[in-house]
Amino acid sequence: MNKLVIIGISTFLLLISVLFFTLRTMGLAIREKNEEIKELVGKQVIIQKDTLVVIDYSLLDNTYTLSNGIDYDIDFVKTRINE
Repeated sequence: MNKLVIIGISTFLLLISVLFFTLRTMGLAIREKNEEIKELVGKQVIIQKDTLVVIDYSLLDNTYTLSNGIDYDIDFVKTRINE
């Protein structure tokens, strides 16, 4: 009976440790992606003849909102940044 309790407690602690490590790793990855995307806010984007400004972004939708109010895919905007 004692061995079973020790195994149960050990398994529980191991699962909690794995869960903590996984959530921490995901949090760091999200924070890094957020900083990378945030850098382009305020930059000018040229689409056809219009020069627009990046005013917002969404990590969930993977889009930037430009000054004309339309959401564009992040990769599309990155290819048209006016440096």
